[in-house]
Order: sequence, then structure tokens, then C-alpha cells
Amino acid sequence: MVGETITTYSMANSGIQSDKLRTLTFTPDGRLWIGSKDAGIISFDTITLALTSYNPSNSGMPDVESWGMTTDQFGNIWAAAGNSGLVRFDGASNWTVYNTGNSGMTNNWVNYVTEDNQGNIWVATGGGFARFDGTNWTTFNVGDYGRVVIQTTDGRIWMASTTRLTVFDGSSTIDFTTGNSGIPDNDVSALVEDQSGNLWLGTVNGGVAKYNGSTFQVFDISNSTLPDNYIETIDIDNFNRPWVGMNSGGLAGFITDTIPVPTIVLDFQVGVDTCYRNTGLISVTPSGGSSPYTFVWSSISDSAHFFTDPLTNTNVISSLSAGNYTVLVEDANGNQVHGSVTVPLILPPDAAFFTRSNPIEFTDPDVQCINQSTGATSYQWYFGDGQTSFDSDPVHTYDTAGIYLVMLVAHGQPGFGCIDTAFGYVNVDPLFTFYVPNAFTPDGDGTNDFWGPKGLNFEYESYELEIFDRWGGLMWRTDNPLKWWDGNHMNSNERVKQGVYVYQFRLKHVNTFEPKVLKGTVTLYRHN
Repeated sequence: MVGETITTYSMANSGIQSDKLRTLTFTPDGRLWIGSKDAGIISFDTITLALTSYNPSNSGMPDVESWGMTTDQFGNIWAAAGNSGLVRFDGASNWTVYNTGNSGMTNNWVNYVTEDNQGNIWVATGGGFARFDGTNWTTFNVGDYGRVVIQTTDGRIWMASTTRLTVFDGSSTIDFTTGNSGIPDNDVSALVEDQSGNLWLGTVNGGVAKYNGSTFQVFDISNSTLPDNYIETIDIDNFNRPWVGMNSGGLAGFITDTIPVPTIVLDFQVGVDTCYRNTGLISVTPSGGSSPYTFVWSSISDSAHFFTDPLTNTNVISSLSAGNYTVLVEDANGNQVHGSVTVPLILPPDAAFFTRSNPIEFTDPDVQCINQSTGATSYQWYFGDGQTSFDSDPVHTYDTAGIYLVMLVAHGQPGFGCIDTAFGYVNVDPLFTFYVPNAFTPDGDGTNDFWGPKGLNFEYESYELEIFDRWGGLMWRTDNPLKWWDGNHMNSNERVKQGVYVYQFRLKHVNTFEPKVLKGTVTLYRHN
């Protein structure tokens, strides 16, 4: 094989004491430990290539045969010792032997040994199964010939014997046989879990079965290219593919290729997240494969989860923020497919404005609103005096002086309800509201009989008003802003004729004392 060199160690070319090797395990220090049929257990330093045999003649190993072996979390070696029970060796000098005379094991022949995630040691023996917690022993299926015991990633213990397959969930057991399940043979010889959580089991007479948690899918000589139904061992490679060692059929790999795997197609429907309000939604509809389907979502961040949280058993997830989401869909036969989808975001508008007044004279109370909003398509202004506008950059005229709170509501894309609001104050200078009527009717009916200006914050002492006829003749004057013209001549006090008259105001701003001259015309009407 290009790029690889295979080195063989045998009794003929090395110091290994046996060619009949049954089991392997590595310890944390990098040493390989080997269980043999006739030389006890062997330590192999893969760096120095030093080989050391431990057997009844030179150690506490009570037998020359070892079919099962594992390394615990403390680096101790646990090894089957032929028909002499179970051995624990610390790798240095301490040996402990457990057998029917000093432990809870019901048989001294140990076929398999493993450690669970709680640190318990499990053994499969010729008389059932046993669990050792370091102090106490608990037995299971006493009388069965135990072959293999493993723990799956869900924490359950699986025990394979010549008569049944048993699962232990920590409190109770369930047996699988040909009479109550789809298991192809009661004599189970091998167990392994794949990377997808499926349990693969080899049997003595029924070939291989894959268990997905609900059903058994069988591969044998009748429905696949598997050449032998007598399975000795089974393992999973880095690509999640099962490889099978048979009693007389050699090695079989890629066995899942023998039965076509159906294609599962995922159809996604996605709703957007509007304005960061967690309105996103995803629904997925699978087709192909066999129903019912199961769903496992990841990267869920919604209004009900304050941290990333997985979500299962639903094909619709809602109240989502914008982002990427993935789902694993599995059909009834254990066929799986992953899918990913993105929830898009509709950005809200950003409302902003400023105001600018541009008075030409005291009589100009207009305020220009300069819109600086982004991401908006329409606007609504509230000027604080009861008036509104839908223009983008409105010009608003205030009737009276004062401080007004202006509100701009910016609307985003139509149909999504995204809005943003901005506020600002407008200070209307009183002189901007200096108002001069353009007509009056001094006919004594009590309505509009007098003419004069309306305004605030001008200096009374500097106030002067003069009214002229069209030829420049002075008709009336006053320096009292509270005194208005009654339509009579100031000297004769006689009524002047109906017509157009010219006025001229002289006054100063109460704060700046800036002088101003305002000129215009007023029409005098008489009804009698």
C-alpha cells in the first residue's frame, strides 16, 4: 500500500511470546496490551518495542489465556483470565483476581470486559453478566452464556448472550428475542454502535442486524451479498461504515451498500424575522423514505430559549430570530438526512430628522423639517400643535410661539409593520408669530371693527405704527401696541373712505433689540 508500511511481530521475528492473540487495548502511557491464548497478557512498548509477558510463572496473572481486556479511567488493566476469573493490574506490581470465590461473578470464564461512563466494570461470563462498582457486585441474566457487553452513547448497557439480547437503562431490563422483535437470531456474538446511534449486532445463525431504536434491519445471505451468516466480530470505521468478520466468510465491508438507501428530500418553507421581533418560522416537509419521521433541530435561538437549545420531534419551529438553522431528519428505517436553512431579516427603518427655521421677517413662522431617515418608504409627522403631515420633508407653519415636541414615524417595507420613531423639540420664536391682518370692517357691528397686529416678545418702548393713504398722507399713528385703528382719521376723528391703506411698523426684538421695519397694506371695508 502506497505511503504505508506494515510491520509484523511474531514469535519467529520478535520477542513476542505468542502468535495466538485474542484482544487488544491501549493504556494512557501509550503501551499496547495484548491478551493471548497461551502466553497470558503481553505489554508492548510501541516506542522502544520492548515486549513483556505476564503469566502464572512470573506474575499475579492466574492463567495463560485472556479473551477480553479493557483499560479503566485510572489506567488499570482489566483482563479476562481464562477459566480463572477477572484480573485487575495497575501496570506495575499490583494484581487483584476476582472469581466466584471472592466476588459476585457466577462463572469464572470471562468473555468480555468493559468500563461504563460511571466507572463501573462490566463482564460477560459463561454464567451471565456482572457489574462491579469497586465495592459491590450486581448480576444480570444469571445462567446465560454471556458473549459481549457494551454501553451506547445514550448511557444504556447492552448484553449479548447465546439466548437473548438485553438492554439495561439503569433501573430495568428489556429482552429482545426472535419471538418478540425483529432480531434474526437469539445467539448474539457481536455488538457495536455506529456514529449515528444505531446498534449493529452480529449473530451466529442470522447474519447482521441494524437496530435504530424501533426496528431491526437484517442483512444475511438471503437478501444481501453477505457470504456467511455466522458473525464473529463487527466494527465501525471512520466513515461510519460497518465491517464484519465471519466464521468462514472472511471480511465483509460496506454492507449498507447491499440494500439501496432511499433518498429523503426536504422541502423548507421559511418566514422572515421582521425588525428583530423574532417572527421567523421554518417548516420542513420530508419526502422519500418511510414515515413516520423524527426531527432534531440545532442552533435554536427563539423567544422561548435564552440560550442555544436543541429542539426535537416537530417539523415546524417558530418565534425565530434571523440566522442559520439545521435539522436532522430520520425516517422509520433509520435513514437520515441533514438540512440547513437561513431565516432572513427585514431590517427596521432608522428615523432621524432635524429642523431649520428660515424667517424672512417677523411675520414668517415657518419651520423646515429635514428628514434624515434611512430604510423607510413612508413617513408621518406630528408637529405638536395637533397638525400632521405625510410629506418627506414638510414645511410647517406654527400659529403661536412656544416649544413643540415634533415626532416622526418612519415606516419600513409595506406589509411588514416595521416602524421607527424619532423626536425633537422646536422652539418657535414669538416674533415669528407677529401677524398683521390684511383687512377689517369698522362698521360698528362688533365684528372686526378694529385693526392691529398680533405678536409677542417685541419691545413696547420701540413700537410705532403709521398708516398712510395711497398718496402718502398720514392717516393714523400710535406708539401703543395695545391701541388698534378704528378706521377714523387721527386728527379729525372722522371715518376714512373704504379702500387700501399702507402700514409701517417699527419695533425691536425684546432679546436682541434688533430694529425691524415691516410694511404692507390693509383693506378697509364698510358695510354701511
